[in-house]
Amino acid sequence: MDGFVAARILGRSQGRRLALTVQIVYRERRDYWIHGLALATVARMVAKGKAVRSGVHFLADAADPTAFMAELRKAGVEMTENLEPLP
Repeated sequence: MDGFVAARILGRSQGRRLALTVQIVYRERRDYWIHGLALATVARMVAKGKAVRSGVHFLADAADPTAFMAELRKAGVEMTENLEPLP
């Protein structure tokens, strides 16, 4: 079975309730790979000064999430997004 990491975000857009589900998928037995890849990707972004804030921050606050995911996709991580209206 493949591994995955998922996030579900609830919010509003133009007065409508919405749910955004984002999932990244990686091959079976690559649990450690995804952790190492995330760290290496952020380290490269910091070294290049690309889409990061200086100082001590949690990853979500330090790196631009769109740029971070773009870098992960370049490294072979698959990502799906699903935006759905809520009742």
